[in-house]
Amino acid sequence: MRALLRAGGTVFVGATLAAGAMTLPAAADGSTWYTDGNDPACSDAGPGTTSQPFCSLKQGANSAISAGDTLVIRAATYREQLTVGGSGTAAAPITIMGEPGSVVLGTTNLSDAGGWSPATATAWTRAYAPSSAPTQVFVGEQRLPAAASLAGLGKDSFYFDAGAQQIYVDVGGANPAVGSQVEAGAWTYGVNVASRSHVIVSGLESQRANNTGFRVASSNDVSLVGDSATQAGSYGIHVQSCPSAQVTVRGSVARSNRSVGIRVSASSDVLIKGNTSSQNWSHGIALSGSSAVSVTGNTSTANANPAARSATGIDVNSDSDNNQILANTTVNNQDSGIQIYNGSDNNLAARNLSTDNGDHGIDNVRAIGSVLTNNTLVGNYKDGISLEGSATNGTIRNNVSVNNGLTTGEYDLYVDASSTPGFSADHDLLWKSAPGTVIKYAGVNYSSLAAFRSATGHESHGIDANPGLRGLQSNDYRPDGNSPVIDAADASAPGFALPDILGQMAVDDPAAADSGVGSPAFADIGAYEYAGPAATWTVSPTEGPEPLTVSFDATGSVPLGAPITSIRIDFGDGTSPSSGPAAQHTYNTGGRYVATVTVQDADGFVDTAAQPIQVTVNQPPKASLTRSPNGKVGVGTTVTLLASKSFDPENLPLTYQFDCDNGYTVGPQPGATATCTYTKKGNYLPSVTVTDSGGLTATASKGVNVK
Repeated sequence: MRALLRAGGTVFVGATLAAGAMTLPAAADGSTWYTDGNDPACSDAGPGTTSQPFCSLKQGANSAISAGDTLVIRAATYREQLTVGGSGTAAAPITIMGEPGSVVLGTTNLSDAGGWSPATATAWTRAYAPSSAPTQVFVGEQRLPAAASLAGLGKDSFYFDAGAQQIYVDVGGANPAVGSQVEAGAWTYGVNVASRSHVIVSGLESQRANNTGFRVASSNDVSLVGDSATQAGSYGIHVQSCPSAQVTVRGSVARSNRSVGIRVSASSDVLIKGNTSSQNWSHGIALSGSSAVSVTGNTSTANANPAARSATGIDVNSDSDNNQILANTTVNNQDSGIQIYNGSDNNLAARNLSTDNGDHGIDNVRAIGSVLTNNTLVGNYKDGISLEGSATNGTIRNNVSVNNGLTTGEYDLYVDASSTPGFSADHDLLWKSAPGTVIKYAGVNYSSLAAFRSATGHESHGIDANPGLRGLQSNDYRPDGNSPVIDAADASAPGFALPDILGQMAVDDPAAADSGVGSPAFADIGAYEYAGPAATWTVSPTEGPEPLTVSFDATGSVPLGAPITSIRIDFGDGTSPSSGPAAQHTYNTGGRYVATVTVQDADGFVDTAAQPIQVTVNQPPKASLTRSPNGKVGVGTTVTLLASKSFDPENLPLTYQFDCDNGYTVGPQPGATATCTYTKKGNYLPSVTVTDSGGLTATASKGVNVK
């Protein structure tokens, strides 16, 4: 059903799964059975058809179904354990498909108040003989923990005496079933797939299982697709002892379980893709003693242990080697977002977002050969990236690590002395918005990446600048149009992967220089590839004297993702901006202005470009006038007036107006020459008035004596 093809350390998932679609593969020809616990016509002795479905999961999943068959479970609450009783084949898998509202409930209803009797001053008891000893009791929505003994029973807890088959509940003295619904654990698993192969389970919801919501054990070629596991007494979903399993957990939910949301133990060749694991009492997703597992595109958030800080978003532990942690989101977990430790070597974490977690963004402890590429780590309580406890041969590339440890004096990058052998780092952006230590390396604090580079030689292409993310305060960590991460990544880095965390391929931004290396040379640093608009424009002229009329044209701006929805030009002189892609504007006062164009697309991405405009204060022109011939002239002589030595300090075009002082004028004209004929004797004072294109004038004159 699925193959993981590995090339150069990267996992490529077959198209059906990589697309993330919830469509199940078509089953080979076989029977379709139906279970509907709400149908009055249901019968476990019946044919299991739409008109007379089975009543129980046991009859449908364990007894009736065989290779190539499909069991459709209709909306109802089933208080039992679903155990898959057979295997399919590669060509004819067994498919168990839950319709919306199909719930496998792992508890027994003990809400009849008359069935309870006082046991101690505050506790009540009743006979209870479940198939699996309860690990939790619910009174209303409150989950009660188990006491170790009857003597240890206290308020808001329960105790189960397995030998006497008696349950005790203490809610402070009142009968627990008065005014509340009481539910006690009864079945070990919600769905159990053990020693089976070629099985698909989809669309089922397991609630309040005693141990695990969905268990896949010692099986191969099993897919859990679009399922939900909530409030289990231990794991939500557990894949265990499945070597070379080709097990898939995809598009499922694990929430509010008392241990790990999704756990893979002693298994390999497992795909955990597109799931949400939240509010569990331990890690959101955990690998233990497992290898060749791809944890891809999951969201793990708000996982917390009520007793001690230990719950991470993704935990890679206990000699879990050669796994890939790709394009996951780990946010607001009690401990680190991603933790790789205890002999878990040669793991890759790429294109992950890890923010606002209670310890590190990515924590590597006693893990050799970790490769951390293109992750975005923001606002974690301690370090963004940490390598410690002889976590040697670590490689970090193309990461954005920003504002980690701001309130705790911790670092965007921490490498202890025991982890420096074989360490390599480059093309990362490491930055804090407030003063503090950005990097601690081998016991030395560095307040900037530049200082770290100078001292160690690492990060020769690293960036020490504001990352230009869309919104550090609004939790939007995608780069905006002017971010320095755009087109700056090392695409030849170990573990480099496309597409990004959102499925976006690299796009060449024409407004950004391609400062990256490898192919493509325009990939971006961090978990996200920029896919907004590229603001490009022409501005002419960019300098000149007042009044200066400038033409702006941003019609060449390019949408790299969604269509452009608006272009605004701000002239920088306090006047109203233009709402169109092109405009003309006149600067009437000398000074230096910065005009900006803002381009926005339908996804809300914004890019800007700026252009300084220098407007000089206009100086008057300088007028000069000579004549030919010189000296006295006779009546009837024509005199040529020459103003060609006039000039403008800003080289503005000039116009000339001549006055012959005999009642005759010439111009205004662009030419600097005029003639005057004098027909009477006398003294004359011909002149020229020079005017620049800004309207400033100057006058010069030259006397003429006519005898």
